[in-house]
Amino acid sequence: LLKRPNLEKIFYLMFLLQFFYAVMVIYTPIYLNQTIGLPWDQLGIIFTVMLIPFILIEYPAGYLADKYWGEKELLTIGLFIIIISLILIFLVETKSIIIWALLLFLTRIGASLLEIMSDTYFFKKINHNDIALINSYRSTRPLAYIFAPFIFGLILYIFPVHYVFLFLAAIVSTGLYFSLTLKDTK
Repeated sequence: LLKRPNLEKIFYLMFLLQFFYAVMVIYTPIYLNQTIGLPWDQLGIIFTVMLIPFILIEYPAGYLADKYWGEKELLTIGLFIIIISLILIFLVETKSIIIWALLLFLTRIGASLLEIMSDTYFFKKINHNDIALINSYRSTRPLAYIFAPFIFGLILYIFPVHYVFLFLAAIVSTGLYFSLTLKDTK
């Protein structure tokens, strides 16, 4: 991996995505229910809408990356979408189910772009001899689920819960360097 800096960047971006998932899965329901005051039945609707981008975006994004743009550009767009939507989540205090569904839908547009482009890039750069790399790549999820609650537990010790989204936006923004310096497959 050390001899392949672009794969290091993809590993970091995948870890960042898994970190994002870990934080959002834990703190979004808590925040929306306990702080904003949305009931669980409305959260079910919001979370259903939130997951639609994974069905609608990943295949067309993969096609566009292969045919026209490459993974680098769509990775960067996905990161920007996640960052902007996290900042908006930090700022918005409405009880509107439509607003929250749209905001979380937006986060998953970015996440679906980041997910499919990271996987596409990774699997284009490896071959059948890279079993250890594949195993390591798949280990980013459990690592993220270990680090995220620990880090954000410390943050919540000092800040109110809605700051989780602002800190997460700052952490996700570190991925921009890696996506912008990635050597594209095109």
